Amino acid sequence: MSVLLGNGDGTFVLQPSIPLAETPFRVVIRDLNRDGKLDIAVAVRNSSNVTVFLGNGDGHSPASPVRHWGGSQSLIAADLNGDGKPDLVTANEDAGSITILLNTSGTAAKPSITFISPTSANQGTTIPNFTVNGSNFDPAAVLSFGGTGITVNSYSSRAATQIVANITIGSTALTGAYDVIVANPDSQRQY
Repeated sequence: MSVLLGNGDGTFVLQPSIPLAETPFRVVIRDLNRDGKLDIAVAVRNSSNVTVFLGNGDGHSPASPVRHWGGSQSLIAADLNGDGKPDLVTANEDAGSITILLNTSGTAAKPSITFISPTSANQGTTIPNFTVNGSNFDPAAVLSFGGTGITVNSYSSRAATQIVANITIGSTALTGAYDVIVANPDSQRQY
């Protein structure tokens, strides 16, 4: 299995291959152990296995798997039991079944907001770099606001400790204090 790290300009750098004993069939990339670093889960063809490689945060994963299960032809990740940790689901074509692999890694850490900038703006304003600093943000986390009239237009970065977004405060937005909400895809939120 190969990982290509983006240079940020549309080009990529090939990293050393991660050896697999079987042919990969499906790949899911998520922070499975909630340490803020992306991990790789691989379903392999014919042997019906799922192998998980924990990421170390620099685009490389260990050369050996940390978890290995049987029974897969397709693979998705989602928090099925509401504990804040992404679980894995496999579709087993030959057996005509599915397998649910509940994530038993440590307790999921909820996102925590420590700083936002700017802290105020006028109606009808677009803020190109609204910044939220904190911890335990998922790479797919989204921002929302407790009041109406504030729209997130796009994200320029989403990392474990910072989210930067382009937002618009509508001309008819309610005035006053608003909550800033970081919502991870696993439903863990910080207000």
